[in-house]
Amino acid sequence: MHVRDVVGIPDGFEEAFHDDGKTDLVECFRAYRDVGFDGVLRPDHYPKMGTDSFEDEHGIGRLFAVGYLKGIREAVYAEKKSERAVF
Repeated sequence: MHVRDVVGIPDGFEEAFHDDGKTDLVECFRAYRDVGFDGVLRPDHYPKMGTDSFEDEHGIGRLFAVGYLKGIREAVYAEKKSERAVF
């Protein structure tokens, strides 16, 4: 699964950091958990940070995205389906 978020409108949007877009990723991950998703996920299309270049697949922006998504997944998948942690 590729995870991304954007800000703006369909005809004029920009990539957003996963913690700064319109999508409630915690609820998305709960839905994935509830249907039994246990596959691979990766950040997709995130803003660059610092000296990251467009071609840089291992830059600071990607590290932030991976850590953020991993944290959500670990927290949500540790919940029981009836629990709702507050993030």
